[in-house]
Amino acid sequence: MLHVSIHDKRFAPVANPHGVSGADTVFHYRTDGDLITGSYGGGRIRAGQLVGRVTSPDTIELLYHCVTTDGALMAGESRGSVSRGEDGRVRLAFDWSWLTGDRGGGQSHYVELTPETRPAMRLEHVAVWTRDLERLRAFYERYFGARAGGRYESATRAGFTSYFLAFPDGGARLELMGVPELAAPATTEGAPAPGYAHLAVSVGSRAAVEALAARLRGDGVRVVSGPRETGDGYFEAVVEDPDGNTVEITA
Repeated sequence: MLHVSIHDKRFAPVANPHGVSGADTVFHYRTDGDLITGSYGGGRIRAGQLVGRVTSPDTIELLYHCVTTDGALMAGESRGSVSRGEDGRVRLAFDWSWLTGDRGGGQSHYVELTPETRPAMRLEHVAVWTRDLERLRAFYERYFGARAGGRYESATRAGFTSYFLAFPDGGARLELMGVPELAAPATTEGAPAPGYAHLAVSVGSRAAVEALAARLRGDGVRVVSGPRETGDGYFEAVVEDPDGNTVEITA
């Protein structure tokens, strides 16, 4: 058993000059006795898994594999040490080598992401469908002091338009969305109904979106789409909660 626990902790690289993972990659470790498992993603890593064992109270060894964002399948091995830094955060240091490709290697260092150093989650926006975008925009501007951004018209979904409305306190925004099918929902298969569409939760970074999406997928949660860059500038993954409600996870 390790003197310093890494169970259910997340780490990010602080130095990995010859590796693929970077500052946007998040590693999530779990331990069960001397067994180590984990997942990682973000940055150039689309998805990765690792397995290993504790070799002494302060050393570990790992096997890992991943698929990169450009489609490469890579695998490697590492031996490392576990310690606690002066700031109280756990630190990992590895000597590693690839088992695929050019079979090169190097050294890397990682630091624990604590609640103080992780981006805070917050409710980013709630979205609703409407048959009359301008009428609903004017209602919230007149009675609730909202201010609408520019009208967005999708280049990939014919007829989709939307506004984001910001409120005086600067908190979560309201997204108003419209599509032509709403004009006659009873005759258009698959058309949305006016009202609630989704809520969006910001997790602070692209790496955090990718890591949370990978964690949810691994736990059997339905990931509807992404992570991906959207036409209106978001980096997001879309999932369903246990009741089937749509939740966007945004950077």
